[in-house]
Amino acid sequence: MRTNEFVLAFAIPLALAAAGCGSDVEEDPFADCEGRAYTATIVDPTDGATDVPTDVHVRIQWSGGIPDRYTSMLRVGGEFLSPESSGLDEGGDYDIYPFAPGHSYTFEVGWICVLDGGEKSKSYVLDSAAFTTAAP
Repeated sequence: MRTNEFVLAFAIPLALAAAGCGSDVEEDPFADCEGRAYTATIVDPTDGATDVPTDVHVRIQWSGGIPDRYTSMLRVGGEFLSPESSGLDEGGDYDIYPFAPGHSYTFEVGWICVLDGGEKSKSYVLDSAAFTTAAP
């Protein structure tokens, strides 16, 4: 065994164990949240869309059983938006946001895994779309 092989095979693992690293590492508290079969699809506006009307009906298709869903609409530059109104039509549920003409936005949807009565939480993005509204 060469010196480099010895260092990799024995010395480094021993040093890590002495420093408290290795098998005594605490388990990820969110391990049970990972890999859940939840899905969400942003139907409108689509990712990469341009010339989106400012009165677009923002639509999402969610799979069933998702706890603690969230949506986040961000205008590029840092302003978060809340829906002005919501509705229901032949296409299903929708939200209308106060979009300004000729601006870029990022929309994100997902779910939040909440543990320990809300003491710990982690968000999981299920879909996102970046789009630009039509110029005035």
